Amino acid sequence: MDQKLILNELDGILEKYRELSGMDNGRPSSGTDMIALINKAVSAVKRITGSESDYTLAITAIAEEKEGQPGGTAMVFGVVKALRDDIRQGRYSPAPDPVYFDPHAFVGFLNVAMNQLSRGDIRAAAVLAGSTLETHLRKMAARSGLEIEDAAGNILPVSGVITALVGTEALGAEEKERVDVWLGIRETASTDGADLLSEDQVRTMIAGINAFLTRNPV
Repeated sequence: MDQKLILNELDGILEKYRELSGMDNGRPSSGTDMIALINKAVSAVKRITGSESDYTLAITAIAEEKEGQPGGTAMVFGVVKALRDDIRQGRYSPAPDPVYFDPHAFVGFLNVAMNQLSRGDIRAAAVLAGSTLETHLRKMAARSGLEIEDAAGNILPVSGVITALVGTEALGAEEKERVDVWLGIRETASTDGADLLSEDQVRTMIAGINAFLTRNPV
């Protein structure tokens, strides 16, 4: 793949997002235009990195989970920015085949989450960090040869993935306790209970997930 063309495409998507969201002129455009751009962003990430890449899994999960919710759109384009920055800084090189990374590839997503937190968006930061963790757990399961789909081809809920990982001792009891706490914070952030979360709580969550990815590479 031509890296220059890819960067130009991603820059164009981010520039269009700034325009539609009213970042530059304070006049956001119609929801229809933004939905079309979100679909374009998801398609671009999938085409550039492969349908099973960490970037694709993250942006797809966020787009589905946060559809219509405040801050959800910004998180979708946060993944686009993370991919753009990773390519520009040499952390990821587009290739014809999907590339699988060590845990440092997730740093971009967690940096976006931390940036959201610094802007006061506790809900968005917690959901993005939790989505990053869930994606990594699925990668751990796949690496261990575990089935992450049911007989009908539906992806198992993350609770099922965790149970399978514990059953094969790929996830220890102490690590499971940490994971359960972090996913509980994400669940709270996804509901009306987000106001109960503190900035320090989510900052600790992000740091803990970062350490977990390092301890459990895929």
